[in-house]
Amino acid sequence: MLPTINTQGDWVVVNKLFGNRFKSLKTGDIVISTSPLDPGRLVIKRIAGMEQDIVDLGLVKKKVPKGHLWLSGDNPSGSTDSRNYGAVPMAMIVGKELKYSSSKHKFLIDGIGRSFSLEEQIELIEQLEFFGLKGPISLNEPKEVFAMYLDYGPLFVEVPIDDSTNIEANVISVNKNEKGKKKNKFTMISTKTSRPDIEKFRKMYFGRKILSAKTSRSLLNKYNLKKRTYLGNTSMEAEMSLVAANMALAEPGKLIYDPFVGTGSFLLVCSEFGAYTFGSDIDGRQIRGTAGFRTGLGGIEANVSSYKLSNYVLGNFISDVTHLPLRNSEFLDAIVTDPPYGVRAGAKKLGRKKGNAPTKSLQLIDGVPNHSREDYYPPTINYEMSDVIVDLLDLAAKYLVVGGRLVFWLPTVTEEYQDTDIPHHPQLKLIANSEQSFGSWTRRLITMEKIVPRTSAAIDSDNIHRENLESIKLGSEIGNLSISNSKASSQEPAHKNFREKYFSKFETPSPKENE
Repeated sequence: MLPTINTQGDWVVVNKLFGNRFKSLKTGDIVISTSPLDPGRLVIKRIAGMEQDIVDLGLVKKKVPKGHLWLSGDNPSGSTDSRNYGAVPMAMIVGKELKYSSSKHKFLIDGIGRSFSLEEQIELIEQLEFFGLKGPISLNEPKEVFAMYLDYGPLFVEVPIDDSTNIEANVISVNKNEKGKKKNKFTMISTKTSRPDIEKFRKMYFGRKILSAKTSRSLLNKYNLKKRTYLGNTSMEAEMSLVAANMALAEPGKLIYDPFVGTGSFLLVCSEFGAYTFGSDIDGRQIRGTAGFRTGLGGIEANVSSYKLSNYVLGNFISDVTHLPLRNSEFLDAIVTDPPYGVRAGAKKLGRKKGNAPTKSLQLIDGVPNHSREDYYPPTINYEMSDVIVDLLDLAAKYLVVGGRLVFWLPTVTEEYQDTDIPHHPQLKLIANSEQSFGSWTRRLITMEKIVPRTSAAIDSDNIHRENLESIKLGSEIGNLSISNSKASSQEPAHKNFREKYFSKFETPSPKENE
């Protein structure tokens, strides 16, 4: 087990924890030295001989030059490099013992791609005994905090499999079957389910905590869904809402809009950072709190009041995203939303099914046309996911200021996804494409930034035909702004008809079914 430094590989970033001044060095002491082979690296060695000492090397004996120490590798001290380093100038010795050895302290053990039980944490801490910390351990009021982070690599590892491959049952398997090609099977092994061996880490980072940065981790608990007064089945979890707010650069003075507001999760977290927010939804019951499994609680306003954000959440209104009653100008700093994709709630827009004559809306009730009455609710039709995204990009190009951001969640089928599935708009630049994997399907947080004003003579979103918007795709290179009226690809994006794919468990129809 490597507690600190592996001198044979670049595994460790070490903070300078050690004092530069020390006295009374003697043979047998463990010291920290810069490596003669790599001056930029610290190594742990044991003093085998002081200056002017005679060192027995077996076949020969050698006198240690003046001003030098004879260092050798020492496994118990934490170094796996057991080679004799020979005579090393004293100037290369960084320190003998920790400067903070008598202070109250505690250790933090954490991993990337792996968690540790209490017993494993104690085992790792015991490997640090050679530091010689003499001060008492204090978990509540430590003077010094020493942290060890172990990196076990990616959370998912792709492993090809065949009939002879022995794979455990707790892995996620995905099969690919492309036309004209032999069926290729591979397995995504998740380190969350198959825990890697504690000693098989890629890198280890160890250091002393020198500064406490101000973080917002407390907001995860503050906006936990379990603590919400009003909750719906489409409410976004706190962590993902906060990530979206960060990507939108929410800050004091900005105006942020959610066109699919639902239960208002994004309004809360964006306003937490000081932004002014408002939203809309075609289903007013979600806003008012008269739908879902928590009714009669006051809707979004109940959450706004409980979090004391009334000065920042400006309000909400009922509207179809394709018929917004907003002024025709660029005034929004960001649009943050999670479009409905038909799993927990289906997307709707105003309209009638083809061939359905609008006779009912022309009826007179008490002498008043039906469509003019206050209680009239216009008919709606299904809103396919790929159409939602196209309209969302056009909405952002129309209302965002230059530099404003569009941040939205996009569901895709893992097996079918390609970078070209992300729609492209000539006024928007792709900033980030972040992935949250659920195995067979993935939720992607897409972040775009408006780079061209709507008033530009070169590009005007009003003159871009919808059929061209649907055909324009963004290549794998972020920021590629080339535009063509010809279709980039005849293949459907992985988010098209996502609802049907989800409830069919992402099974590909057989050729007979397609016929």
